[in-house]
Amino acid sequence: MIRNSIRNALLRVADRLSPRDVPLDSAWEVVALPLPPDTSKPYIDVIRGTPTGDVWVLGTAYSRSIGELRFACRSQGDGFELVANTPAGIGVSVSPIGHTDAWFAGRNGTIAHYDGTQWTRHVFERFYFDFVDILARDGSDIWLAAAGSRVVHFDGRRFRVDEPDVLAGSSTHVLWGTGTELLVPVNAEAQPTSVARLGASGTWSHEPLGAGGATLIHGSGASDIWILSRREGGWHFDGEAWTRHATGPGPFWSLHVAAPDHAYAAGDAGALARWDGTRWSTSSITTDRLVSVYRQRDGRLLAGGSQLYRERTPPRP
Repeated sequence: MIRNSIRNALLRVADRLSPRDVPLDSAWEVVALPLPPDTSKPYIDVIRGTPTGDVWVLGTAYSRSIGELRFACRSQGDGFELVANTPAGIGVSVSPIGHTDAWFAGRNGTIAHYDGTQWTRHVFERFYFDFVDILARDGSDIWLAAAGSRVVHFDGRRFRVDEPDVLAGSSTHVLWGTGTELLVPVNAEAQPTSVARLGASGTWSHEPLGAGGATLIHGSGASDIWILSRREGGWHFDGEAWTRHATGPGPFWSLHVAAPDHAYAAGDAGALARWDGTRWSTSSITTDRLVSVYRQRDGRLLAGGSQLYRERTPPRP
């Protein structure tokens, strides 16, 4: 998994060095984002939103004098605004709660919160690992992926490391949860893929999935959860059991589940896979590598790579 993280970073560098005028399907458009002053070449790492229609974009832009700079944008409609004074140390994940309430995973054991006016940093002292994913239910219930066989919890005042046996041998890079549960894909070497689940009682359980490394997880609710492999299909949880499904050739780098009949995965060469409630189908919208995908409230998709792409009109039901 660590090798995969290094590879992903190299892939982003390669994207910045490649031509940016890539072919684009006519059903899609490029969205111009406001960038920090004196920067260019944005890369859209993460797109996430809230049920009330807020959309947050976390990306990287390039400055000739400084190098790479993180930036965050938010939207309540078609246009995006740049969030001022984005801290340099925020990582590659955001968990928005509202338009003026978003939490960001940070580097070297830090997380950052934006309240609509100012930023606040919280530091896990003597914890020297980067947080790579974040799930914020509210300001006192935040879960973080920190690689290794552990997850970290922040209760608004202090951090706690949780290293359950069910994560042994794995490396936690993504996580997702409902209002009461936390789910983490497990990829322990030489073992079948599984998922670790932390229930409302505070007890961890282990659910086997089968062959194929699970690297992405997202859901629309407790009875609509998807876990995908980069290349080898995925598993759907309907509230009772996990079922294996074929997806497409991949590799896929991002997963978003909006509803039981609306799930999406984005990947190499502009690949966009759609789940319609029965099967996955894959098309290509561009030649750009897509590493983020999200469905707006109006039904239009957003996809991110070296540009932010948006569907011009929602697809037919």
